[in-house]
Amino acid sequence: MPSSASRARVATELDLDACAKLQTSCFYDPVFGHGKMWTVFDDVLYHAFAKDVRATLGQKYEPHAKLGRFASLVVDASDEIVAVAEVSIQRSSECARAIERLTGVRRESREYCYLSCMCVDERFRGRGLASRLVAAGERVARDWGFDVLTLHVYIENIRALNVYERAGFVAIDFPARTPYDVVRGRSKAFMAKRL
Repeated sequence: MPSSASRARVATELDLDACAKLQTSCFYDPVFGHGKMWTVFDDVLYHAFAKDVRATLGQKYEPHAKLGRFASLVVDASDEIVAVAEVSIQRSSECARAIERLTGVRRESREYCYLSCMCVDERFRGRGLASRLVAAGERVARDWGFDVLTLHVYIENIRALNVYERAGFVAIDFPARTPYDVVRGRSKAFMAKRL
């Protein structure tokens, strides 16, 4: 049985490989979907996906972390990273309008604070680690001067949806489905929480 996990912390540059490894294992979707069948194609695609996840994480981290516009959040257990999330400052007119409808305040800046890429090692699920990451994301958002934290979630991901709703997030928009969403039979909700 894995040992208990520590509280969420902001990752350092030295943590990025472990973050990318966990995100790759949690987010890779086999060719035939939903983990039902692993094919020879998945061996190749998994490694390509892993390389892309690590490269993208590095691009987000440098220089944005030093500018206070990106933070990778982690939870450690047994000297390994077992939960990851990202907080960043984003800009989108569509999302900003949804936030304005929630708050009733028109903002000059179209920027907003965004929680994303949250995943928990399957050995540690059901222990409140996602809630720890959400709370850490809220602290980062407040530290950066934001009064709202946002995120997207697939509404079919009931466990994640429950975590966000228990934390006080509410759905404020339902973005148009991408072709990939249609093929996978998924829909997203844009959620927000006033801090």
